[in-house]
Amino acid sequence: MDIFPENCLIHRNSELFGAPVHDHVVLLDSAKGEYYDLDSIAADIWERLAVSQTVASLREQLVATYEGAPDLIGADMLAFLANMLARGIIRIERP
Repeated sequence: MDIFPENCLIHRNSELFGAPVHDHVVLLDSAKGEYYDLDSIAADIWERLAVSQTVASLREQLVATYEGAPDLIGADMLAFLANMLARGIIRIERP
């Protein structure tokens, strides 16, 4: 089973606190006592997820914004989302 079907919704974990720091975003998970430093591209994805999005929609936005092969951008995005999901930073909702 594909972990991120095109039409699944991606949601931020609403229990995390986030703050911009220069071109990064720092997220705090107070329940786990952990923090995450998101670089500029990761911070951009976090900001885009202020409104829940489908995988397909997020991919389209990133391909339109960043230079690179669409397949590579999509693969990088999926790897990043999988890492965020494993850490509890995002949640997904399958249709």
